[in-house]
Amino acid sequence: MIYDCQGDTIKAKDYYQKSISLYDKRISNENNKENLISNKLNRAVSLILFGNENAGKDELKKLKELNPDKLNIDILLKMSRKDYLKLVVNDK
Repeated sequence: MIYDCQGDTIKAKDYYQKSISLYDKRISNENNKENLISNKLNRAVSLILFGNENAGKDELKKLKELNPDKLNIDILLKMSRKDYLKLVVNDK
């Protein structure tokens, strides 16, 4: 996200893609099911940051359906890509 905020969108997208791949591996690992929700949530946010906002939001909606008590998902569903970046750099 730092590269994104610095204007280096090419490098930022490379790192977002790497994070998506990392979360894909974690999600598919049968021995790592205790962190499944967190990994799916982080993958969805990475998709949004990568620029695939619709796919990321769809994943968040699926997570919310399966985990209606997770209020943090509601917050993330209301945020845009720009909102995520502002949150990280504390830009008002």
